[in-house]
Amino acid sequence: MGSDETKQPEVTTTFGVSGYLMDSDVLIYDRATQSLWSQIGGAAIAGPRAGQTFSAVEVTDTTWGAWREAHPATEVLKGPKPATAYNDPYARYHAGEKLLFPPSHRSDHLPVKEVVTGVVVAGQAACWSHGHLKERALDRKKPERTQPLAFRETVGETTLLLRYDPEADTLTVGQKTEEGAEPTDPLVPMRMYWFAWYAFHPRTLVDGEAP
Repeated sequence: MGSDETKQPEVTTTFGVSGYLMDSDVLIYDRATQSLWSQIGGAAIAGPRAGQTFSAVEVTDTTWGAWREAHPATEVLKGPKPATAYNDPYARYHAGEKLLFPPSHRSDHLPVKEVVTGVVVAGQAACWSHGHLKERALDRKKPERTQPLAFRETVGETTLLLRYDPEADTLTVGQKTEEGAEPTDPLVPMRMYWFAWYAFHPRTLVDGEAP
């Protein structure tokens, strides 16, 4: 997920990582006022801009191979990695179940660090487990293969169109509208760990059902 920094009222700014956490999720700060913002909550929680919200924009989290295939004319802004090996400083954190601090809401419905993609539709949160999607994507005749999934689900009164790419492990979520019509409230899917999504959305639906 990203934010549209050009749409903040009265102030144009950029964001940085604050080093502070809320519900084990990193808070960001805006460089203009030093206010602290919740990425998942989409609002400032401290500082001169407390209570203000930002306009979220969707960011695709995928592999370079999948992106290059879909967008062959992509211009790469950063050069190749240096010759020395790159060590992910968060590798141990990603691999384990341990959290640095306990979140305010927690559920054992999914593993703590199960990856989910979630959306909020007219106030109702809903998410889908990537682990469950991977299982559904298996080719029953040839289990070593996977195939893309395309399905619909209804959240409240909104019909969602979902597509899961098992190779890139990405889930896209759109709204069903009348032909040629633009969604009145575009969705911004967010990919994150289950514990983080649930901490901010304890009444979420999971895979179309209440946990």
